[in-house]
Amino acid sequence: MNELWNFIRNSLYPEIIFYRDFLSKFPEKIFLDPIDENPIEIKYRSIIEDVLKSISPSYTVETSLLDRLNSPSEGNKQALDAVENEMSAKITEVIFNAWSKIQKVSRKEIIVKSEKDGGRNTIRLKVKEGRSSYFLAERSLGFRWFFAFLLYTEFRKERIKSSGEILFLLDEPASNLHQSAQVSLMGTLEMITSRSRLVYTTHSHHLINPKWLDAAYVVKNKGLNPDDDYDFNSNQTEIEAYKYKQFVSNYPSQASYFQPILDVLDYKPGLLENVPNIVITEGKFDYFIFKYFSEVVFSSKKISDIFSFYPGQGASKLDLPISLYESWGRNYMVLLDADKEGALQKKRYIKDISTLEHIFTLEDVDPKNKGFTTESLFSEEEKIAMTKEFNPKLSTYDKNSFHTGLQTLYAEKKIPSYLSVETQEKMEKILNFCKNKLSQLTGVPNS
Repeated sequence: MNELWNFIRNSLYPEIIFYRDFLSKFPEKIFLDPIDENPIEIKYRSIIEDVLKSISPSYTVETSLLDRLNSPSEGNKQALDAVENEMSAKITEVIFNAWSKIQKVSRKEIIVKSEKDGGRNTIRLKVKEGRSSYFLAERSLGFRWFFAFLLYTEFRKERIKSSGEILFLLDEPASNLHQSAQVSLMGTLEMITSRSRLVYTTHSHHLINPKWLDAAYVVKNKGLNPDDDYDFNSNQTEIEAYKYKQFVSNYPSQASYFQPILDVLDYKPGLLENVPNIVITEGKFDYFIFKYFSEVVFSSKKISDIFSFYPGQGASKLDLPISLYESWGRNYMVLLDADKEGALQKKRYIKDISTLEHIFTLEDVDPKNKGFTTESLFSEEEKIAMTKEFNPKLSTYDKNSFHTGLQTLYAEKKIPSYLSVETQEKMEKILNFCKNKLSQLTGVPNS
């Protein structure tokens, strides 16, 4: 039985490595000949071994470094210099290729130098910038985290055993990085998963990739009352993990657990400052519907290159973006529902702050849309199907679930088979209407 278990563990199970944090102080020098099996010294020597193996499978700490340090002939010194240069180039490539995606990097490199120190063999890693060099402890908190993260993961894969995989477990990675850096880090996480697998926990919506939702789990403590944190008794702790969509179905009211995912699917502010030509919608629901059709369903038409959609705060609350664009003399248009409220607000905006050439309802696009809201452009079957995209247990249309389902389709760039030609034609007509109106405002012919 022991032989069977050993076979399963060594040949079938991936090697599981858990990293709680990467902010332990990286040593100024690493001892290549650990004394008394010191576990910390062994850990860092193993990292150096991993770097060597990434260069050549035949390289080892023993033969490539120690033997040459202990026998300092001219030939060994040259060979040692060559290995150190290879290590420097390799670490520099891995670290700064990834770091440059997070922030602009001036010319930097990692310098590796081995030497005798107090009778022991050591190796040092420093960051060189121009003529100056620094220990890692002197660099920023974010860079130190990122450096250790890649050193522990990307190079660690060189020790893949016969099962052929490593499973990395990370707890709240990059929580100390800036928000934009966290977003950029996701690309690095994808890189890490070549020849390995990765499971990480997070409370940050910046570290949630909508494309990975099918593999996402919500972890729930059944002993915790989500409505009363003060009523928590640690003796009642009971942890369960649910597939994301399963959790939403089972606990639709407990939004705190899946709020980070809803946040990442939700509107991100800042578009107003960055786009010269916009179509202002009543709210974020209409905003995502039109973005989905312009950027996913009709992506080949490159409509988003011509203008962007801007989500308002409701049909009656668009005064601010309209006033701003009027004062800036920028091109915009407003697209309202063709219901009673939409018609009322159209008259008010034209009377108070704008003109006929900027304010429209869906009825202006097509008289057949009279009385329609944007959701009305979909068939009942389509609305139910999109509702099920978010909550498969629902059998009737639910507005919030419908919109979150559509946002999921948008994030995953999917065009479902149930999306009818008729609905697509309606949406294309709206998008072309917007293109034509903005073209008239800019004076540029619509190509």
